[in-house]
Amino acid sequence: MEPLAFLPGDSSSEANGISGDGLVAVGRSNTLPNGATACYWGTDGVPHGIGYLPGGGRSVANGANADGTVIVGYSYYAGGTHDHAFRWTAAGMDDLGALAGDPDSYANSVSDDGTVIVGGSSPSSRAVRWVTGSGPLNLGTLPGAISSDANAVSPDGSTVVGFCAFPANGTHAFRWTQALGMMDLGTLGCGTSSGATGVSSGGVAIVGSDTLSPGVTRAWLWTTSLGMVDLQTYLPTLGVDLTGWELRRPSGISSDGQTIVGGGKLNGVSRGWIVTGLPIPQTQCYANCDGSAVSPVLTANDFQCFLNLFASGDPRANCDGSAACPTLTGNDFQCFLNKYAAGCN
Repeated sequence: MEPLAFLPGDSSSEANGISGDGLVAVGRSNTLPNGATACYWGTDGVPHGIGYLPGGGRSVANGANADGTVIVGYSYYAGGTHDHAFRWTAAGMDDLGALAGDPDSYANSVSDDGTVIVGGSSPSSRAVRWVTGSGPLNLGTLPGAISSDANAVSPDGSTVVGFCAFPANGTHAFRWTQALGMMDLGTLGCGTSSGATGVSSGGVAIVGSDTLSPGVTRAWLWTTSLGMVDLQTYLPTLGVDLTGWELRRPSGISSDGQTIVGGGKLNGVSRGWIVTGLPIPQTQCYANCDGSAVSPVLTANDFQCFLNLFASGDPRANCDGSAACPTLTGNDFQCFLNKYAAGCN
């Protein structure tokens, strides 16, 4: 661990993101009481301020693309106290604007090629996606939700993840694609609130956290074959020793989905953690429940496998992707039959 210095005259620094190649960190250099300048740091840890939008006097960087040449975040603009999302390159800082009628916006994440950016717009409180050459796109909300926020975009730019808030029952994590729109990922074990914080390339694997009960937060992993699983109970099935650990909040996942980082507690003391070598298939066939690689891959064993998952309440049996509690119903049996009949082609 090496320190990232702050700009001359400032009092502290904060890193919020890192480039895909790991060579450029981005964040802010702070001036008391409320000042900040968006910065990037190379491997030497020296801060480079990237300035502000025209008329602004505060900025924060949240994310960078694959090689660190594109940085995104938010900045004051036009001499006021409102922020707009920005996209920065060596050529300068571009104002990404906000949804119609909103004075504020912010950018949280950017695709590897720097062309797709996600974040939010307020006070409408809507998740937003920007594509180079286009204005902000309102991603909307899940049915019944009152707001949404986009936390991350996949490295290939195809998938957006975040959360939606409901008026009476917390938040639900979502997965958005241009083809399918916004999908409700539900909550972990019918928990009270969930939110997605990271997504692998192609949206194959997603990580986030869920509030199971007041004061109890758990990190989760979602894939199309696993559904949403508690990392605290799933990792030991892969041989990971979690003695003394509480895995609370994952903050990111690698492009291939095999590495997750986050925060939690080890023997009651706050610690960061990293999990590597996760078996995340890049192509998946739900009906091949037992994971057989021997032809034919679909056999009667897959029916027994699904029955066992359903009987044990395993979230992988949530074939229809229902987010309503109870998540496992008779509809999942019909869903499995349909997928089995369709085969794995």
